Amino acid sequence: MKIQKVALLGAGAVGSYVIWGLSRCPGVQFGVIAEGSRAERLRQGCAVNGEILRPIVWTPQEAQGADLLIVALKYGALPGALGSIRTAVTESTTVMSLMNGVDSEERIAAAVGTEHLLYSLIKIASCHDGSCYRFDPEATLGIIYGELQEPCRSERVQAVAELFAAAGLHARVTEHIREEMWSKFRLNVCNNLPQAILGAGVGCYEDSIHMNAIREGLRQELEAIAQAKGIDLSKVSATSLHGSAVKKNARFSTLQDLDAGRHTEIDMFSKALADMGKELGIATPYNEFTYHMIKALEEKHTHTLMEQGMPEKTARAKASKMANEDARFVLPNACETKMVVTMNARSLMNFFQLRCCNRAQWEIRELAEKMFTLVYPVAPHIFAAGPRCLAGPCPEGSMCCSKQNAVRDKYATLKQEAENHG
Repeated sequence: MKIQKVALLGAGAVGSYVIWGLSRCPGVQFGVIAEGSRAERLRQGCAVNGEILRPIVWTPQEAQGADLLIVALKYGALPGALGSIRTAVTESTTVMSLMNGVDSEERIAAAVGTEHLLYSLIKIASCHDGSCYRFDPEATLGIIYGELQEPCRSERVQAVAELFAAAGLHARVTEHIREEMWSKFRLNVCNNLPQAILGAGVGCYEDSIHMNAIREGLRQELEAIAQAKGIDLSKVSATSLHGSAVKKNARFSTLQDLDAGRHTEIDMFSKALADMGKELGIATPYNEFTYHMIKALEEKHTHTLMEQGMPEKTARAKASKMANEDARFVLPNACETKMVVTMNARSLMNFFQLRCCNRAQWEIRELAEKMFTLVYPVAPHIFAAGPRCLAGPCPEGSMCCSKQNAVRDKYATLKQEAENHG
């Protein structure tokens, strides 16, 4: 058996690794499945590690006859893509899912048949910097795959091994693919999710005992569910307990989604575990909290912004950024913080101009307003102005909150109350 035609469904952070390898693989016909506007964008090329790659773009019908179909979609996109998968898969097609989670294979198998599935996962630290997808090819652990049953070294496993080797993609075969998948699932749940709540890089696990406490709670719940399902994680080698090498400021996929205003894959992580826990009678308080917290971060501020006339997509993007600021309150900063600062009058006026503004983060804005009410009665001529819009036009340009009259009325009231109490 030799793999000669390969189709990819999903050209994002994970798919970019496949594109990077197979676009340059001699003797292989490789294409990406897409339709409509997505197909048009892909025909312009895929930016990967500073290089523009131009794989063939196929419709699902044109992808028919592929020896191998690789699915690298986001979890939420899978239901809408099952029709394309059914169209592309023929009798001889092998399907590999590189999606996160532990149930995408079952969902695909329900559409095309279990016999087509070669179980797999990928470990890669890939990110989108606004211009292209980037990853370190040498540090990437790559694709792990294997048969659920003997023979582990099947003909198609050998064919896939030869393909990946020719493409320069890191890969290895395992006899314990289900355990390997749950091991990666554990990495995602325990490392991916807590940092997303906090809005911080992966280095937060080294810096905070509180973050480690949450990570440990998530781990214990997952391992209890795995044990109840007969998944023996002790079969997984020590090398599988780690993901690809990352820097301390690395932001994993869930936080990247929040940063970009996208829906996350939290349903595939904590929601799935919470549902499994209910079926098995295992309590999952850490995962339930994490699920609701990340859902709240997705939704926070969106409704308010849409009420102000902002389109939903724009509102979601802006809301996620606001929510990430607020997330600092949850862990580990949800405690009283005492600060002592020294300012001269000029610095204090500058502080008021910047932090009394409606665009300032709400927590520091509340602090600035309270400070203003304390100093105004002492020197009303010096501290007559709070935010800059009290003394002239708003300096924020297109980012102006457009509430200058309301702000001026508010500060007139604050000044009067401060004088009365002074």
